[in-house]
Amino acid sequence: MHLIVGLGNPGPQYAETFHNMGFLCLEALKAKLGLSFSQRKCKAEVAETYIREEKAVFARPQTFMNLSGESVRELVNFYKLPLDRVMIVYDDLDLDRGIIRIRPSGTPGTHNGMRNVCYCLNTPMIPRIRVGIGRPAHPGFDVKDYVLARIPKEDQPLMVQTLNRAADAVIEWIGGASFDDLMQKYNAPDKKRGRPPKKKPPEPDSRPKGEEGEGPEAD
Repeated sequence: MHLIVGLGNPGPQYAETFHNMGFLCLEALKAKLGLSFSQRKCKAEVAETYIREEKAVFARPQTFMNLSGESVRELVNFYKLPLDRVMIVYDDLDLDRGIIRIRPSGTPGTHNGMRNVCYCLNTPMIPRIRVGIGRPAHPGFDVKDYVLARIPKEDQPLMVQTLNRAADAVIEWIGGASFDDLMQKYNAPDKKRGRPPKKKPPEPDSRPKGEEGEGPEAD
């Protein structure tokens, strides 16, 4: 059995916001798998299905983001799952939009929802998929206002594509794919926090002095 928890805030006012990437990933999974979130248990909306004869449980905590761990802890205890069978999906300010990062464990960073999950489970050793939302374009823009803002229309196609990739990764994980294979396939290298890919340092100029400007690359 696998448990997939998408973090977000309940209510229509938060439905299409950057902070609800976890919920939106489950919406993508709902479309792909025909899920029905008709059950209510452990302070969450829950859907269950089977993938390759493996039971999968999908949950949307209804506690609001900062108390997400309370629901996750109850779900883990209810289904009696080891933590390596639990996947948390959530947004990440420090990843560019369009980027996802899959990890078998790690610190929660600045994400209050994931912090609460780690606190309630008393460990950071929890598999997760982080969906990049980037930071505000203007440094003075309040981060809270940014994450709770609706996704701009021009960014929606990219976010839909990204969420579908995250959903595909979840399905492959349930189907038995290893973290090494998933990370190699889905993690984008060298783009965390908006850094460009690393470039090789320029080759030292071995020409004798006085030949500057000569050669095939000279203007």
